[in-house]
Formats: sequence, structure tokens, C-alpha cells
Amino acid sequence: MAASVDLTFNYTLGPDDSIYDGFIVLQAKKTGTSDYENVATFSPPGSGNNFFTTTESAMILKDRSELMNVTALGLDTFCVVMRVLDVRCSDEKEYRFSVSFLNSNTGPQTKTAFTNLYVKAPAEHPYDIPDPVSRHIEENMILTLTCNANVGKPPGKIKWWRYRDQIDAPVLMAESSEIPAVQPGVCVYNVTFSIQPVVTRDDDQSVWRCSVDNELLAGSPDQDKPNLETAKINVFYKVGIPKITKTPDTPNSQYSVGSSVTLTCKAEGNPSPSTNIDKNINKYVWTFKANPGDNATELSSNNGVLSLNNLQKTDTGTYTCTAFNGFNGKTFNSSYKEQLQIGGSFESLVEVSAITTARLSASVDLSFNYTVGPSDSVYSGFIVWQAKKSGTSGFENIATFSPSGGGNNSFTTTESAMNLKNRAELLNITPIGFNSFRAVMRVLKVHCLDEKEYQSSVTFFNLNTGPQTITAVTYLTVQAPAEQPYDIPDQVPSNIEESTNFTLSCTANVGKPPGNIKWWRYRDQADAPVLVAESSEIPAQPGVCVYNVTFSIQPVVTKDDDQSVWRCSVDNELLAGSPDQDKPNQETARINVFYKVGVPNITKYPNVLNSQYSVAHSVNLTCVAQGNPSPSTNNGINRYVWTFKTNPGDIETELSSTNGVLSLNNLQETDTGTYTCTAFNGFNGKYFNSSINEELYVVNTTTTSSLTTAEWSTENSVIHDQKEEVTTTAIPNTTTHFASSAGTAGNSDTKRQKTNDDGLSMGAIVVLMVNILIIVTVILVMLKVWYTKLQQAPASRVEKTTSDFSVFMDENNKPLSFHRNPMIMTNQY
Repeated sequence: MAASVDLTFNYTLGPDDSIYDGFIVLQAKKTGTSDYENVATFSPPGSGNNFFTTTESAMILKDRSELMNVTALGLDTFCVVMRVLDVRCSDEKEYRFSVSFLNSNTGPQTKTAFTNLYVKAPAEHPYDIPDPVSRHIEENMILTLTCNANVGKPPGKIKWWRYRDQIDAPVLMAESSEIPAVQPGVCVYNVTFSIQPVVTRDDDQSVWRCSVDNELLAGSPDQDKPNLETAKINVFYKVGIPKITKTPDTPNSQYSVGSSVTLTCKAEGNPSPSTNIDKNINKYVWTFKANPGDNATELSSNNGVLSLNNLQKTDTGTYTCTAFNGFNGKTFNSSYKEQLQIGGSFESLVEVSAITTARLSASVDLSFNYTVGPSDSVYSGFIVWQAKKSGTSGFENIATFSPSGGGNNSFTTTESAMNLKNRAELLNITPIGFNSFRAVMRVLKVHCLDEKEYQSSVTFFNLNTGPQTITAVTYLTVQAPAEQPYDIPDQVPSNIEESTNFTLSCTANVGKPPGNIKWWRYRDQADAPVLVAESSEIPAQPGVCVYNVTFSIQPVVTKDDDQSVWRCSVDNELLAGSPDQDKPNQETARINVFYKVGVPNITKYPNVLNSQYSVAHSVNLTCVAQGNPSPSTNNGINRYVWTFKTNPGDIETELSSTNGVLSLNNLQETDTGTYTCTAFNGFNGKYFNSSINEELYVVNTTTTSSLTTAEWSTENSVIHDQKEEVTTTAIPNTTTHFASSAGTAGNSDTKRQKTNDDGLSMGAIVVLMVNILIIVTVILVMLKVWYTKLQQAPASRVEKTTSDFSVFMDENNKPLSFHRNPMIMTNQY
């Protein structure tokens, strides 16, 4: 069902007035001119002779409109309706209603009123999103995403959202700032909005959604409004550190002779090492060596799974899984080691965690466990902690321990030992079970240079087999939380204005593992902050704990950003327990955004029906307009000006007002007319103004019964969209008055509205001709008298209407509400 709207107006007859067929007229403004042309004429009730004219405007409307018979609303008041059954964008224009009243005393008098029909359209489903994804995109590269959509009327915005698999809620990445200039008769506003995010490995298999919104779409979250989204995005990233699981998993990784174990290696990367694509590059490789100095032997495995059956003592040693992947001509690998001990339950062994994690400036225990076999002995000085020498593959001794009860623990004199000696202590070896012991070096204050590989070494002495040294390796990873950003430079110029961009820069230590910087926007009118942008992750380096990152953005600001605050927050995986925006942060002062003055709004106090006030009463007109600087600044440039004119062609008179408030006291009939409030503001050498009119009618209450009024209203309003669906929503009448010079009385319409049920009869034609002769005679003979009476009857003045109406539709093209708004005049000079 197409969208429809009723163009409705009402008129009231005075006691001595008559109306004939064809003198009730609806007109439309001709495109590109100030002239009007007739669309349709109506006849008084009972006649039914309503018809369209042959003008261009009439021909455009004729086949999709119908003229309803004039109906009585009450005593001497009648309603005229043209129903547009299929509203189109071309219908958006100014319409004029005209009624010619014929009076034997004063002659003919034509009254007019004006309205603007505003056609609105909801934003539409975006067009196809061009394929934004290169086959070769990898982490820390820029991705270009482009969305094209009709943002509706009034023009709305395009928003880009990111959906990651591991996160339930989408993240708003950016929204368009371009707002096309609204043009009469145009309902399609195509906007292209592109973003260029830097993607990380967390964006692998993410989906990016483009949604479109304008003020007509409500009832669902912004991300669910008309939208299109990309396919899942493939982001290549290098393989990470593998993880090994043992089945079965025995204490101390000690297995008996003849048993079996399965080692499964998994590592994250894209492409995955387990992929079937290019197995020469993307793969897992298992190697083995019995002693640290031995050459590694490659073992047969199946996609990272190493099966060891019928274990023997000779299988004791270090098993290393190395994961490989590659993309874009580059290859990467990462390894992890697992120690296995094969023998009886009491065979000697050394065990240590593969990775030890410590927090910068905190303390950490570097500990290892060893078990002494039944025929083995351990002596002082042969229980050793070693550290890997920087830039080499060799280890050097840090400290030696004595067996439990010996107490002769000491640091060596190597460079690594000297770095630790003054902030570490060697604890006495303690038993932890049958023939099992623990050696601990406690680092009291961890430094970043402590991040390296450490090796525990125990030499066991056996009378039958001789000495045997068993080692185990751990890697100490030092982590550091992200820190408070440094001061944000004063990056906001004092003369920033809407639709321009400015630079925001934030520098911070993002900690280790390196985190990222996020920029948030806080607007007064929004409850929650919006994540505007976030920096990409950077790789960590051994021995480095401070990662200073500078992240800059250049947002385009709108009037909604006036007095906004922009916050830079820093985060890494060590910070938890609070929302990201509340983690270490700095924020700007409130940002002042200049924007031109908008359409004013006038409120009347008291607000009486039809703006009709009695003589000697008072009214205050308060004018308020949004702008920055505000017109209420009142400094010569930024101000409100009130003017008045009695008739449309008169010269306006400036009135005295106080900061937009106009006080009218002891009203007289001569105060009837048009009051215009103009709001001014200016900035950066540019000046703007915007005006609104208000009609006031001042009447002598002793003569109000002699007024004749004509009025128009609209009861159902619609909005155009390309699907052309409609439902009507009833609202209260909104009226605009225009009056004849005669007073109202109780005469019935049958006495004064000349009608013909069967068309124009001969008698009606004769009556019409006689009346025309009378009219001509009156015009020629009584012109001066008529003019004088007209000047003395302010209630007969045409009300210069400034009423417009708009239609609002929901996403299903169903009208939501109807608004009657003042006609606006906006100028820039």
C-alpha cells in the first residue's frame, strides 16, 4: 500500500459572505520560481464539483490523488481535503490554499494560507560492499573497507562495526561525519564511507559490518539497522610458542621402561602448522637429544603428535617440538622442549617448569626439583643454577648449592651472577618427598635484564655407572603492566569548527607484553563512551620491558562534539578488573566546537489557542537557538533580533528585546502581525543567521463574533520511501487561520453557499453573471471605502502562516508521528 497524506484546510464563513463553485482553490509553487499554479478547485458542500486543473503540478498529482467532497465541521466551518495516495519526493514543495469570499457590502476578498510539505525517507540497506580483503593481508597491515548507502532524508550516518569470534558484542569502529546538504524534492542521499583499520591476529576470522541509520529508524540497536557485512577476514600471523601435552601425564615426566607416551604439540598461527596447505612450510617437527651437547635427531611424527612406545632408558632426554608456518614469502618457527626420564621409580632426574613468569620489580622464585636414585649420590657444588650468556648459546654458572643440611650455597663471579647477587638470595635445599629435593634462587626485585633462559644442572655420582649430569631448562619471562599515559599535548586549536578535523596524540608505555592505546569519545548527551580507534599491537623483544608508543588520530568533529572530552587509555594483559576506558588514562579538556546557529524555537507565554490574544493583554515571546557561540552571548555579533511587520509587504520594524525575550504588554489590535526572531552568531571571520516567524492576532473581545476564519489542517501524515508503504496515524488538528472581513454569525451554509446538485443549472449561471456584475460595480464605485474598511479590520487580515508539516515512518514504512513545524528562514552572509 502506497504512502498517503491528506492536505487539509478548514474555512469559516462570515454572516454576509458567500462562496461559489471553483473559488476554493489549492495551489502549488512552481519549481524554480516564486509563482503558484492551480492544482485543484473545490465546490461548497452538496455540489461535488471538484476537479483538477490542467497545470503541470495538477497533472503530476491527478492520477495518484483524489479530491474529497467539502464537509461541514461545525457551525459555518468546513473542511477541504486533497488526498495524495502515493507520496513522491517531487511533492515536496510549498502549497497555498485560497478561498474567495463574496460579500455584497465589501466586495470580493481572497484569503490565502501557506504550508510546506516535507517528505522524509528512512535510510536504506547498503549497496554491495566491495571485496576489501587482500588474499595476502597479515597482522599489522592496513585494511581498506568501503560502504555505499542511501542515508535517507534527513540524511543519517554510516557506521562500521567489528565482530570478533571471541567477543560477544560488536565494537563501533567509526561513523561517517559527512552530512549531505538537504535539497527540496530529493529523497536519496548516497554516501560513501571508508575506513582503514590496522588489523591484528585477533582480527583473524572477524566480520566487519556497515550499518546505516537516520532519525526515522528506531526500535533496534544501531548495529542491527539496515546493514551489510564482509565475509570472514583471513589475517595471516606468525606461529606462536607451542604447547605440549603428555598422555599419560606422569609426575616428574618419569616413565617406566617398556611403557608408552604420546606427546601432542599445538601452536597458534595462520596458516596453522597443522594445515594441509603447503606441508613443506606449515608443519610440526619433533627432535630429540639425550644430552645438551648432542646433535638433535629428527623423529617421525604425525601432524604434531609424537608416539613413543616401548620406552627404554636410552629414550631419556630432551624432546623439542618446533612449529613452522609461512606466508607472503616469509617463514617463521617457534619451539618448546619437554624433558622425559625413562627408568625405575627411583631413577635420578631433574625437573623445572619450562616457562617461569615474573612481574617487573616484584619477586620470583627460580626453583627446580631433583630426585636421587637409589645408587646415586650428590655432593656440594654439583647442584647448579646457570644463565644463558647474552648473544651466545652457552650457559654460565650463577650459583651452586649443597645437598640438604649442607648450607654451603654461594654465588659465582660470572657477569650473570654479579647482576643478581645483590638482589637475590639462595635458599637452603629442602626435601619435598622421598629422595626428592628442591633448590630455590629467590630474586627479590626482578629487572628486565633478568629475562633469559636458565638451566638447572645436577651431577649424580654412581659407583657402577660413574657421574651423570642431568639438566633442565626454563625461560624467565618478565612482564610489566601498561602505565599512565604521559601528558596529552594541547592539540585542540581554539578556532576549531564543525566538519573540520583535529589531531589527538597520546604517548604511553604499553607495558610487556605490549598492549595498545585506545581513544574514547565522551559526549555530554551520551551515557557511554565510544571507542574511536585503537593502536595495533607490537612484538615483544627479550630484555625489553618499556614500549613507548605514540598513537594519533584525526577525527572530524561535528556540532555534537562540542564540549566533548577525548580520553586516551592504555591496556595490556596484566591490567584487569575494570572497563578498558577506565584503565590508566589521560583525557583532554572539554573541546569547544564552533557551529553556525540553527533554526530558532519560539515559545509563547501565555500560549493561547490560535495565537489570538485579547486587547490589553500581555504575552512574552522567548526565542532560543542552538549555536556556538550562542546568540545569547549578546556581544554585537552573537545576538537575537526581533522585528515586526503588519502586512507581508511592509518594512520590518526592529523591536526592543532582552536576550531573545520579547515582552508585549497592553496589546492593541494594531499589534496584529508577523513577529520574526533572527538569531545571529559568528566565528573565524564568518557570520550566520537563522530566522523564524510567529503570527499574533490581537482582537477586541467585544467584536470577535464578527470574525470569519478559514483554516487548514492535516490529520494524517506519511513519509515517502522507495518501498512506498504506508499506514495512517491520527493526530490532533493543526490549524492556520485566514479570515474574511465580515463577522461570524449563525447563518446556515445553505443560506450562503450556493450549490448545484446536478452541476451548473441555467439559474445558477444567471445568478453567477449577476453577481459578477455586482462585483465589478462595487470594485469601481466603492474601492476607497472598501480599502478603508479593510485597514480598520485587523481580524480580516490574512494570517501569514508559517506552518509546515512532516511525516515520520518507521523501518516498515509505517507512520510513527506527525509534526507541525514553523517555516524556517536560514541565511549565511
